[in-house]
Amino acid sequence: MSNCKKARLPEEEEMVEGSDDDGSDEDIPMDADAGWTVNMDVTGYDLKDHDFHGIKQLLEQLFPKTLPLSLSEFADALIAQNTIGTLLKDTDEPSEGDDVVYALVSCYSLTRSKKTDLLTSLRNLLVSKCQASSASKEDKTKFTQIIGDSWSENGDVAKCDTCVGLFLNERYINLPFEQAAPQMFGSLMKEVEVAKSSMRRQVRHDFTHYAMICKISKQGASSETKDTTYLNNEEEEFAQEAMLSFDFDVVSHHTTKSRRLLLLKAQTFQRIIANV
Repeated sequence: MSNCKKARLPEEEEMVEGSDDDGSDEDIPMDADAGWTVNMDVTGYDLKDHDFHGIKQLLEQLFPKTLPLSLSEFADALIAQNTIGTLLKDTDEPSEGDDVVYALVSCYSLTRSKKTDLLTSLRNLLVSKCQASSASKEDKTKFTQIIGDSWSENGDVAKCDTCVGLFLNERYINLPFEQAAPQMFGSLMKEVEVAKSSMRRQVRHDFTHYAMICKISKQGASSETKDTTYLNNEEEEFAQEAMLSFDFDVVSHHTTKSRRLLLLKAQTFQRIIANV
């Protein structure tokens, strides 16, 4: 894999209503909820050690610090995968320093022979949020079984009945992401195929299922399917074909925000990725 994956986005000339260009140096909030559209020239890169802080900041949007999960360990683990994942960063200013990371697409296998604090935390987090949700008893049982069957207490993951990949699709400001998604998603699937063909003994990538956590906004209804907006709008396509889903809340900066976990069969996930 090369160090630089070209995934350049075309410029969009879109002004924010009611804004004035007065030359101010005031910071623009880099938050997917902020509603900004920003013109950028960005390129896809592999994950490197010097991207640690940028990756961690993106993870903090999806997994606030209030959750029982070490994001430092998670960022390190994503970087250590070495051949899986893409970051979007500035095209014109590559460096070995702490670049601003605008978007991350990656996948972390939950089917691993080595038991680590990170793996245990991720698996426990997913199952506990499912059990505490308003999902049906059938869906809770199914999800818990799929996650449970993707793990072997003795480390012999070759005998696991399921293999689950945690898909990560996170970004800051409202980039015209629909322009970059095919390159980033397509690259990820190729990387997973390479990892799967190597049939590593310690980590499996022949996924039977993919899990993904989406940032959502629910307004004016208590139903989990009514009046729901996906803050990464491309994720709605995955939601429409998920075999099961459930919602849970997280607290970020003293504000309660909603998340929706989707579980998809691998064939369904791959078909959506190919057509996104």
